[in-house]
Amino acid sequence: MKLGFSTEYSQERMEFAGKEGFDCISLADGGPGAEFDVMSITEDKIKEIKEIADRNNIAITAVAYYTHHTEEERIERFRRTIQVGAKVAATLANGAPDVKPEENFPVVRKVFSEYTIF
Repeated sequence: MKLGFSTEYSQERMEFAGKEGFDCISLADGGPGAEFDVMSITEDKIKEIKEIADRNNIAITAVAYYTHHTEEERIERFRRTIQVGAKVAATLANGAPDVKPEENFPVVRKVFSEYTIF
């Protein structure tokens, strides 16, 4: 078993995790303007984050972005979350909050069927 926690990215948090003996972290996508925003992050920044994790013996086990995925920008953000390189993307599997669940399901299924088995 590995012990980790979920956090927004910072070098200090990565160093803390390593120093305190954690094995892994789940990085939260902070959204627009954050240091770790999958929609604007560069390959160089991804490389830097992975190097910091490696130096601190920390595995990045998941990338988290919690929202409903029924709008195109949010769908693209989910896809980019997966491309960052973690093997797990943590998110909400719900749709628009003002729509009945049975009406949301076809949209949610379309978004997630590319990545999951129903």
